Amino acid sequence: MKIHSIPLLDLVTRLVTFLIFFYALSIFHHIISQSSSKQSLLEPLLADRRDDKQISIGQASLFGKLSFSWINGLLGLGNSNTLALEDIPCLGSEDEAVLAYEQLSPEWKSLQREDHHNNSEGLLVKAIARVYWKQMVLAGAFVFLRIIAVVISQD
Repeated sequence: MKIHSIPLLDLVTRLVTFLIFFYALSIFHHIISQSSSKQSLLEPLLADRRDDKQISIGQASLFGKLSFSWINGLLGLGNSNTLALEDIPCLGSEDEAVLAYEQLSPEWKSLQREDHHNNSEGLLVKAIARVYWKQMVLAGAFVFLRIIAVVISQD
């Protein structure tokens, strides 16, 4: 007679998996119950606050951008005490989602007009690719150079 046993690690893994599943169901139920409320997706999460301490990578020098020294003030403050929401500066206008929306929206609408009879799957990916293709090619080139450097350095 052959005896089958389940290792303790498998039992723990299955227990954790079930707990995560039930937690996900409770979160899903919570989201569904809140979706019927009057909250709009277009409302900002934070009050529209503008202050003089904005994170602006555009004003940093090339060395500052490469070394992330433009964020040293916030890191120092976070090191000394716990950061509050008021301590974190607003994004610069060039990094806000409104600018990305203004760039992406016309391209999205033109793709919808072009593909209104065809299958409309992947329109968002196409719109993002059309708007940000230069940045993606540049990032891909840098990733390729990094991969080459890692492969060469392993010899």
